[in-house]
Amino acid sequence: MADDTKDAGAASEGIDGYLTEGERRKLIANLHRILCWMGAKSPEILEVDRGQLDSELEKFHQTEEDLPPEVHVNHEGSIKLHHLIWRLVSETELTDKDRILVRELIDLLEAREKKDEDAISRAPLTHLQARDLYNDATGVVRALVDLKDLLKSTERTDLQTEAVRRKVEDIKRWSSFVDRIKGAET
Repeated sequence: MADDTKDAGAASEGIDGYLTEGERRKLIANLHRILCWMGAKSPEILEVDRGQLDSELEKFHQTEEDLPPEVHVNHEGSIKLHHLIWRLVSETELTDKDRILVRELIDLLEAREKKDEDAISRAPLTHLQARDLYNDATGVVRALVDLKDLLKSTERTDLQTEAVRRKVEDIKRWSSFVDRIKGAET
């Protein structure tokens, strides 16, 4: 009886401990859940392909000098992601340069998450490798959520500021109108 259980467990693991197609689908489905990132920590360091980093810089018409101190460029790029996100979240107001940086990071992270997801979907992986990739992907999703929220909050603040400015202008116009009417009555 114990041998039957042992054989059934080995069959569910796939050949030689590799993921089965069902396990792959389950991991991918979990990555697509709304709150898959809950409890995940954004990666401390994110290694990025130098070509991809150069492409992002070119897209936003930037040079290496425009990069923040958290980005180290050598043959490959390495970003102190957790520190960078923390610094940006702590800022009272994002500069235009910071907003560009956040958009670049979002593009890099989306590419990284897609790469991890593709590896989970297609590469021959052991359970340990798949778990590591899944954890990496959820950490990247966590960083994406934080950065997108950061952009939304600054855009919302910009919209709120614009709304207040419009209200002030409306009040000034009404005051001017009322003053003209009062002047015409006398």
